[in-house]
Amino acid sequence: NARSFAAWIGLTPSEHSSGESVRQGGITKAGNKHLRRVLVESAWHYPGCSPHSKDLTKGQAPDPGARRHAAKGVRRLVGRRAAMLERGVHKNKANVATARELACWCWAIGCMVENG
Repeated sequence: NARSFAAWIGLTPSEHSSGESVRQGGITKAGNKHLRRVLVESAWHYPGCSPHSKDLTKGQAPDPGARRHAAKGVRRLVGRRAAMLERGVHKNKANVATARELACWCWAIGCMVENG
């Protein structure tokens, strides 16, 4: 599932819990280092994203369902990141949270393609 995929990449917080105390730390950095770096780097570009999808060039004909899903995902990621920053979450932490959500979104797109 998407949560396991994000954990495999290493974008989930580490946890040191005992009994009723729950202590979460930084990201685990387990799994694929290159993929994690690409996702975190791409998450830095979301504040400058346009909420409107771009016009297609001649010859492009993507699946309308995938295109709607992509536009919805961009709006969600931009909105969630802005909300975190408004709440006072540190920009790096908001960026990693955006990267984690982007990873889950990519997993969902992969499932859509795999299932036809």
